[in-house]
Amino acid sequence: MAANKYKPEYCAKVIALGTKGYSLEMIAAELKMTWAGCKLWERTHPEFMDALQQAKLNEMAFFEKLAIDYMIEQPQGAKLNTGLWAKSMAARFPNKYRDNSRIEMAGVPGQPVEVIGLSFTENMLKQLLVARQQEGQLIDVTPEDSK
Repeated sequence: MAANKYKPEYCAKVIALGTKGYSLEMIAAELKMTWAGCKLWERTHPEFMDALQQAKLNEMAFFEKLAIDYMIEQPQGAKLNTGLWAKSMAARFPNKYRDNSRIEMAGVPGQPVEVIGLSFTENMLKQLLVARQQEGQLIDVTPEDSK
């Protein structure tokens, strides 16, 4: 399909491709046009903008349905592989499904940030020691070669 000139029938093609799970980039490639050309048509043809929006919605529905039908832990099983589903959805639809956790750092302006590093094991050991001491149990943590 030569896409150098806009044709209203492209709208139906765009919507149909979205229904098959095509991304907007795949749709542009299928129309044999650049992404910039696709965005130009989106700005200059409201019906094409609507078609792209519907295609994106159809794409998401395609993959949500796929997750419901096939992302199971075992073939013919009933349990959804939530890790695979979550990763797939976050990659395809980050605005709706991405993990929004973040790390913040604070310190004195103009001064280096103090980094306190504990390995997972050290941190867990400290938590265990504090819990045991609070229960009134003393634990000897002196290294064997120091006794």
